[in-house]
Amino acid sequence: MSQWPGPLPEGPGQVAVVSRYERPEPGDVPGLADRARQVTDAELAEYLAGHGFPDGIPEDFAPDRLATAETERLDFVLRVRAGQFMLLDRGRPLGDILPVPPSAESADLIDAVPGAALLWSPIDDGDLLLTVTLSPSDPGPDQSYPRIAELSCRFHSGHVVLRELAGRELALPPLPAGHGDYRIRFHTADSGCLLQLWGQPRAKPRTPQGLDGPA
Repeated sequence: MSQWPGPLPEGPGQVAVVSRYERPEPGDVPGLADRARQVTDAELAEYLAGHGFPDGIPEDFAPDRLATAETERLDFVLRVRAGQFMLLDRGRPLGDILPVPPSAESADLIDAVPGAALLWSPIDDGDLLLTVTLSPSDPGPDQSYPRIAELSCRFHSGHVVLRELAGRELALPPLPAGHGDYRIRFHTADSGCLLQLWGQPRAKPRTPQGLDGPA
């Protein structure tokens, strides 16, 4: 990537160009989703064997239901402490995301490592109304919320839980695409929050343009 900040103040003809390399994410690669749909069972079995699953995907992993899944909506009242709650692989310890490790990806309202995401609530302490939607495809952001952020997170078994810092653990239904990469989009408002999840190849964290409220 190259950035040109414009002419330097020293005088005409002075131009600075800053270049850096950014590793591409799978979501940046044209045609990748179409290629994934063409993978044969034999190719998938070979791939799984090469990545630690010689006997296939374990039975306790959530199945890939993208062909039949419909959007599921769940409403919760979370007990928020210290302005945060977590979305975790089932059985994952809080220590994987608390404190937030230097390797975590961040998108303003979310910090995440594989299998664990920390979500920052608009309230510091108290009850939070949270709606969670699990979708087979991108449902689109809800522009009625003043702040929205999203990033990618890999969930290892397709079974995830909401976890309060105070200790309660709330199971979600199996993720629609089973284990793998998901997109997390978190919306916040003083009246409550919306958390969207859907299967999607990894892409860079972002805050949708024009949807940020005041910091």
